[in-house]
Amino acid sequence: MDPDTWKWTLIDSLSPALGSALVLSPGEIPIVSCYLGTDSWYAMTTSRVAGHNDLGPYEFDPRAVASWQWGDFKGSGFAELEVLRATLQDERCIELTYETGKASMAPIYYERFWAKKYPVLDKLAV
Repeated sequence: MDPDTWKWTLIDSLSPALGSALVLSPGEIPIVSCYLGTDSWYAMTTSRVAGHNDLGPYEFDPRAVASWQWGDFKGSGFAELEVLRATLQDERCIELTYETGKASMAPIYYERFWAKKYPVLDKLAV
Protein backbone atom coordinates (compact mmCIF):
# COMPACT_ATOMS: atom_id res chain seq x y z
CA MET A 1 0.00 0.00 0.00
CA ASP A 2 3.08 2.28 0.17
CA PRO A 3 1.96 4.48 3.11
CA ASP A 4 5.18 6.49 2.86
CA THR A 5 3.93 7.91 -0.45
CA TRP A 6 0.56 9.10 0.86
CA LYS A 7 0.17 12.88 1.09
CA TRP A 8 -2.45 13.26 3.84
CA THR A 9 -3.45 9.85 5.19
CA LEU A 10 -1.84 8.21 8.22
CA ILE A 11 -2.23 4.72 9.67
CA ASP A 12 -2.18 4.15 13.45
CA SER A 13 -1.74 7.82 14.31
CA LEU A 14 -3.30 11.25 14.25
CA SER A 15 -1.84 14.15 12.33
CA PRO A 16 0.14 16.43 14.64
CA ALA A 17 -1.76 19.31 12.97
CA LEU A 18 -4.91 18.18 14.78
CA GLY A 19 -3.46 19.44 18.03
CA SER A 20 -6.30 19.47 20.53
CA ALA A 21 -9.06 19.28 17.87
CA LEU A 22 -9.56 15.61 18.73
CA VAL A 23 -9.03 14.18 22.19
CA LEU A 24 -8.98 10.41 22.36
CA SER A 25 -10.72 8.62 25.20
CA PRO A 26 -8.71 6.27 27.44
CA GLY A 27 -8.10 3.07 25.48
CA GLU A 28 -9.20 4.62 22.15
CA ILE A 29 -6.67 3.99 19.38
CA PRO A 30 -6.42 5.80 16.03
CA ILE A 31 -6.70 3.45 13.05
CA VAL A 32 -6.58 5.86 10.10
CA SER A 33 -6.69 9.63 9.81
CA CYS A 34 -6.52 12.24 7.09
CA TYR A 35 -5.79 15.91 7.64
CA LEU A 36 -6.41 18.31 4.74
CA GLY A 37 -6.85 21.47 6.83
CA THR A 38 -8.67 22.80 9.88
CA ASP A 39 -12.04 22.47 8.11
CA SER A 40 -11.40 19.14 6.40
CA TRP A 41 -10.12 16.18 8.36
CA TYR A 42 -11.24 12.85 9.79
CA ALA A 43 -10.04 10.25 12.25
CA MET A 44 -11.28 6.68 12.34
CA THR A 45 -10.58 5.07 15.69
CA THR A 46 -11.37 1.87 17.52
CA SER A 47 -14.68 3.37 18.64
CA ARG A 48 -15.75 6.26 16.39
CA VAL A 49 -15.33 8.35 13.29
CA ALA A 50 -14.76 12.00 14.08
CA GLY A 51 -13.86 14.93 11.91
CA HIS A 52 -14.70 18.28 10.42
CA ASN A 53 -16.25 19.15 7.05
CA ASP A 54 -17.94 22.18 5.46
CA LEU A 55 -20.88 21.84 7.88
CA GLY A 56 -18.71 21.72 11.00
CA PRO A 57 -17.58 18.99 13.35
CA TYR A 58 -19.12 15.53 13.30
CA GLU A 59 -18.79 12.27 15.15
CA PHE A 60 -20.50 8.90 14.75
CA ASP A 61 -20.26 5.28 15.77
CA PRO A 62 -19.09 3.15 12.81
CA ARG A 63 -21.61 0.48 13.86
CA ALA A 64 -24.42 2.97 13.14
CA VAL A 65 -23.64 3.30 9.42
CA ALA A 66 -26.29 1.89 7.11
CA SER A 67 -24.25 2.47 3.93
CA TRP A 68 -20.88 3.79 2.81
CA GLN A 69 -20.56 5.34 -0.68
CA TRP A 70 -16.96 5.79 -1.70
CA GLY A 71 -17.23 7.39 -5.12
CA ASP A 72 -14.13 7.13 -7.33
CA PHE A 73 -11.67 5.87 -4.73
CA LYS A 74 -9.14 4.90 -7.39
CA GLY A 75 -8.70 8.53 -8.41
CA SER A 76 -9.48 8.01 -12.09
CA GLY A 77 -8.83 11.19 -13.98
CA PHE A 78 -6.03 11.97 -11.51
CA ALA A 79 -8.31 13.25 -8.73
CA GLU A 80 -6.35 13.17 -5.47
CA LEU A 81 -9.42 13.58 -3.27
CA GLU A 82 -12.91 12.11 -3.20
CA VAL A 83 -15.96 12.38 -0.94
CA LEU A 84 -17.23 9.51 1.19
CA ARG A 85 -20.93 9.62 2.02
CA ALA A 86 -21.75 7.67 5.16
CA THR A 87 -25.49 7.29 5.62
CA LEU A 88 -26.30 6.53 9.23
CA GLN A 89 -29.16 4.36 10.44
CA ASP A 90 -30.94 7.53 11.64
CA GLU A 91 -30.81 8.70 7.97
CA ARG A 92 -28.23 11.46 8.54
CA CYS A 93 -25.62 11.65 5.79
CA ILE A 94 -22.09 12.60 6.79
CA GLU A 95 -19.65 13.56 4.06
CA LEU A 96 -15.91 13.42 4.51
CA THR A 97 -13.11 13.97 2.06
CA TYR A 98 -10.47 11.27 1.74
CA GLU A 99 -7.32 10.67 -0.27
CA THR A 100 -7.77 8.50 -3.37
CA GLY A 101 -5.47 5.87 -4.83
CA LYS A 102 -3.59 3.47 -2.58
CA ALA A 103 -4.30 5.63 0.48
CA SER A 104 -8.04 5.05 0.04
CA MET A 105 -7.59 1.43 1.03
CA ALA A 106 -6.96 2.34 4.69
CA PRO A 107 -10.41 3.88 5.32
CA ILE A 108 -12.04 1.29 3.04
CA TYR A 109 -10.55 -1.56 5.11
CA TYR A 110 -11.79 0.24 8.22
CA GLU A 111 -15.30 0.27 6.75
CA ARG A 112 -15.05 -3.40 5.73
CA PHE A 113 -14.18 -4.37 9.31
CA TRP A 114 -17.22 -2.60 10.78
CA ALA A 115 -19.61 -3.62 8.00
CA LYS A 116 -18.57 -7.25 7.51
CA LYS A 117 -16.36 -8.60 10.29
CA TYR A 118 -17.59 -6.86 13.42
CA PRO A 119 -21.16 -8.18 13.10
CA VAL A 120 -19.92 -11.80 13.10
CA LEU A 121 -17.06 -11.62 15.59
CA ASP A 122 -18.97 -13.69 18.11
CA LYS A 123 -19.34 -16.45 15.51
CA LEU A 124 -15.60 -16.40 14.78
CA ALA A 125 -14.58 -16.85 18.42
CA VAL A 126 -13.35 -20.31 19.24
